[in-house]
Amino acid sequence: MKEVEIGAFQSERGCTQRVEFNVCLEVKPLNKFPHDNVDKILSYEIIVDAIDVELNSQRFNLLETLAEKIAARCLREAGVIRADIKIEKLDRI
Repeated sequence: MKEVEIGAFQSERGCTQRVEFNVCLEVKPLNKFPHDNVDKILSYEIIVDAIDVELNSQRFNLLETLAEKIAARCLREAGVIRADIKIEKLDRI
């Protein structure tokens, strides 16, 4: 969950809203078990960084645009073959 200024309506400008991110990445299977080696798996940090970079790049009117940008950034990572992003405004009806 992050506090974000996002939205197309005038009432959404100049204030932040709580926004929740649900990111699911599908990765290529490993050839062999990583034996508890963190260097052999995809780090959650990649997801957090993708969200932070995109949020800092511009102000977004649409959640859909933000989701597409986060997905594209995640798909640049080696081994990621699919990205499903769900973003929800927690304070809007």
